[in-house]
Amino acid sequence: MINYQALRAQCIALAGLFQSLEQVQHCARSGAVSNPAAMRAVLESVMRIDAADAQSVYGNLAALRPGLSLLAQHLARRMNATHHEQTRYAASLTGIERRLVRSPTAAAQLTDVLREIDSSRGENAIDSQQIVQQLASAYSKHVSILVPRVMISGEPIHLKTAENAERIRALLLAGLRATVLWRQSGGTQLKLLLLRKAMQRTTQDLLEL
Repeated sequence: MINYQALRAQCIALAGLFQSLEQVQHCARSGAVSNPAAMRAVLESVMRIDAADAQSVYGNLAALRPGLSLLAQHLARRMNATHHEQTRYAASLTGIERRLVRSPTAAAQLTDVLREIDSSRGENAIDSQQIVQQLASAYSKHVSILVPRVMISGEPIHLKTAENAERIRALLLAGLRATVLWRQSGGTQLKLLLLRKAMQRTTQDLLEL
């Protein structure tokens, strides 16, 4: 019997994941985000460690529409090279999430750092240079040490620009947050295969809300 409440939470988490990865791709290819609001939504999710439910992690479903649309395309298998690249990044982050879970000390240290960033951010917007730098530093110190790393494809000039590289790392941290949420909601690779049709319907329902 399908637990539709859990399935809804899994779809929200995957939407957050793909929304993060789409912005990673834009940064890597063009040196800028394509949708600042979409970036802010996923970065805010990193700060909401103790949110009551999956939707609360992202504030509201309207903030996740880009990710939900992407998830619908993935589930419908309307795939192009961009989608395949997103899938590769998602698989890498899922693997990192598993390694982080097996290292409670590393996970606890990352959580402590994120709480500290949130408590000291004051009036700074989540996408301000200062906060993005701090999130990128947290990713470098506590996530990049877990191998294999996520290998990002893009234009070398953009990948080497410090400010842009920090945005990419911060967005990858948001993607990792989404994979944690997906796993906490009962998500598994097997369920992605077996419940694809149900997830398609659930994603469409979320898009229509």
